[in-house]
Formats: sequence, structure tokens, C-alpha cells
Amino acid sequence: MQTTKRDGSEERRILIGMIVDKQVLGQVSSKWETGLFKSSWSNLIGDWCCDYFNEYEDAPKQEIESLFESWASGNVDEDTSGLVERFLSDLSDEYEELSNSSNSAYIVDLAAKHFNKVKLKKLASSITGDITGGELDKALKRVNDYGQIEIGVGSGIDP
Repeated sequence: MQTTKRDGSEERRILIGMIVDKQVLGQVSSKWETGLFKSSWSNLIGDWCCDYFNEYEDAPKQEIESLFESWASGNVDEDTSGLVERFLSDLSDEYEELSNSSNSAYIVDLAAKHFNKVKLKKLASSITGDITGGELDKALKRVNDYGQIEIGVGSGIDP
């Protein structure tokens, strides 16, 4: 039996879940804010998925291609659109596979952990910059304003 090597990164798995799984996208879109992924391309596609869900209450699935085409037909240079097109193309085999066997609850839990990790790393970097720049009040405000992403199992409070 020959196995195919896949990029098993959390970010790719979550993004693919958002593209093909209505349950995943529904929960993620309720807490979505741009910048929850490390990759700018993932954030761009995440925005498309959440906008699509907010309008049609479904995952875009194969419509992701038309979302890309609409975006690419705007004021985007060919190099950038080519990079995003290659990124989507790399995901396509994986999202066809995942659309047939997706564990929605697991992917949502994975998304919550991943998004919080990304947010915390960005917060730590910003706080370090504030402290280095002598802006302690700004750093403290960032700490006080921080809110974690709560979706998936254990996100609610059980009285």
C-alpha cells in the first residue's frame, strides 16, 4: 500500500474544514476575526469562507473557486493571484478527502486551540514591543483587553 505524504499542519486542516464543513464553518464564523491564522493566505480564504457562511449559511465547498475568481478579478496583481491560486490548488486534494470524512467537533476544538495560540503569540510580541518602547500602560491595556476564542467542546459554561 502506497501512502501519500500530506501537510498535516493544524492550520491547513482547519482551513479545509472551513471550506467543506458547514458545522465547522458555522462555529468558527461566529468568533472569526481576521488574523487568527498565521498565514496571510489562510486569513484571506478564512474571510471568504466566513462571508460566504454569513450570506448563505453553508460552507462554500467547490464554490471556493468562484470566490477566488471574484477576488482575483479585482485589483490584484497576477503574482499575488497566482500564489493564492497555487495555495488553493494544493488544498484541493485534501479538501476532497476531508469532505467525505470530517470529524467536525475535533476540527472545531483544534481551531479554538490554534487560534488562541496565534492570538497569544501576537499578543506576546506586541507586549514585548510596548515594554521595550517604554509604553507600560499600552502593554497593560493589551493584557486587559485580551479575550480568548471560545468555540467547540468546553467553550460554554455548564451551570
